[in-house]
Amino acid sequence: MRIMQSVRTRSWLRAAAAVAAMLACTLAQAATVQAGTRARADGSLIHWSLTPPLHAAPDARSPRGVLLVAQGSGCHPASASASVAAAHAVAPALALLTVEKYGVSPHDRPADAIADCSQDYRLHHTVSQRAADALQVLQGLRD
Repeated sequence: MRIMQSVRTRSWLRAAAAVAAMLACTLAQAATVQAGTRARADGSLIHWSLTPPLHAAPDARSPRGVLLVAQGSGCHPASASASVAAAHAVAPALALLTVEKYGVSPHDRPADAIADCSQDYRLHHTVSQRAADALQVLQGLRD
């Protein structure tokens, strides 16, 4: 029994150390995150953020580019998503781009990610709108 507890404790400590390392990398890059807005045709704003790679690519043949992450359900902002940070950890040599959903701003903190969403979110959030927003942001960054 004691051996199993020791193994579980070591596994938990390794996982905690990995999470701490990811957070440290993310925090180290926090000062260089680029954030901005783009206007949609209807005048509403698209909020986006671009986080640089967590570390440089090891060699010239390594992938370089942008990882576009679309966070999941609800109206929490991308910055509040643990999944977004985890996705960046999987591809640390890529820059990370997040584009907020229609009706969501980076500073929103709804108590409930479904029940407390804004009216704009409820009226305009669709997959096709998200794709159009991401394309508009990518085109703006490329220009």
